[in-house]
Amino acid sequence: MDQLTQTQMIHAHEILYTILEAPTAPSLDDLRQQVSGRFGAEAQFTNCTGQAYDFDQIIAFLASRGKIVVAPEGITVRREEICDHD
Repeated sequence: MDQLTQTQMIHAHEILYTILEAPTAPSLDDLRQQVSGRFGAEAQFTNCTGQAYDFDQIIAFLASRGKIVVAPEGITVRREEICDHD
């Protein structure tokens, strides 16, 4: 996939899918590299209500909503907390 232009908003679900697709729970730095490689270093993210975030802000948002757990051994997704709309 080509890098997206910085004017495009990436839905937070894409970060969740990136974590879920990883063979092991990625560290924050590993996830940052994966997301940057996939969407570009300047990518902006959005949640289900359209709020705009940078990478650090969307990670904090997802953690605050209980959708991910950021731990020393890596970041994991709480599947039961993922909303099921497109």
